[in-house]
Amino acid sequence: MTPLQAPQGVASIALGAACPCCVGGVALRVSLTRVLRERRPRSILLLLADARHLEPLARRLAAQSFGVALALQLERAEPVR
Repeated sequence: MTPLQAPQGVASIALGAACPCCVGGVALRVSLTRVLRERRPRSILLLLADARHLEPLARRLAAQSFGVALALQLERAEPVR
C-alpha cells in the first residue's frame, strides 16, 4: 500500500485494507468521530480504491449521526495509467 501524502498541516489517516462500507465500518466510524471531535475540519476527503463502494459508503455516512451535518459530494476519478 502506498503511504498517503498530504500537505503540511493537513491530517492524513489510513483506515487499513478493509473496505469502509463492507467490513471496515467500525474503523471508519471511530476514525471519523475522532477527527470531527478533535480537529473540527471544514471538510474531509475520503479516497476509495474501488468506485463500486462509493454509493454504499455514501448511504452509510448519510444514515449515521456524527454530531454534525454532513453534505456529501460524490466524485469518480479516472484511474491513473
